[in-house]
Amino acid sequence: MLLPIAAGLAMPLGAQQVARDLKVEYKKTGEGTFTAFLHNKHKADATAYIAQATFRIDGKQKPTAFGGDTLANPGGGYPLLPDSVTEGNSLPPHSEPLTAGVLAVIYADGFSEGDEDGVQMMLAGRHRSYLDLQKALALLREAAEGKILPVVLLQRFEEMRKADAADADQLDEMIDIPSLRHKYFMSAVPSNAVRMLQNPQVSIPAIQAQFEQWMQALAVSKPDIR
Repeated sequence: MLLPIAAGLAMPLGAQQVARDLKVEYKKTGEGTFTAFLHNKHKADATAYIAQATFRIDGKQKPTAFGGDTLANPGGGYPLLPDSVTEGNSLPPHSEPLTAGVLAVIYADGFSEGDEDGVQMMLAGRHRSYLDLQKALALLREAAEGKILPVVLLQRFEEMRKADAADADQLDEMIDIPSLRHKYFMSAVPSNAVRMLQNPQVSIPAIQAQFEQWMQALAVSKPDIR
């Protein structure tokens, strides 16, 4: 299962299925609980997607969304395998699913489908991660050589995260779906760097190794984002 999109992402009410090869359906999995199940009908892994749904609870109609990108973290995530059914998010207890669909999806063979803004948003996130990783590895090498202090290294990554957020805000002004936000995909590298640096059990060489593998995975991913 991929990483959930932040709960603040709200999709348009009444949105319908867009992707053809990746389907989402809510099924009752417990007393008063519905869970999403994704069926990948494509010949290759689904490596990134954005799913959306609406549901009714206490007489009110509400939106929800989930998804993510397997290339948004060092070590990757779990792609949706061909002809597999994967469990997604669960709706709040005692709610009723109304509509559900996959807004956009990217497959490992480079094929993508769905809303073009959504596809381009995920690809923009990958491209930014590839660029950020080049800067991140240079900073980590300096830190490993003792040229910059750990506190300064952390500060540099915080600055990178702010710069990514500012660029994401600018890109958001150019998309047609106001509820989609580049910020969910644009700051993966500094966010992971800050999290790992704040863990005393993770060394700088270990972060370097993971980031190098991450960069290589992005370099060979399809479609080409370099």
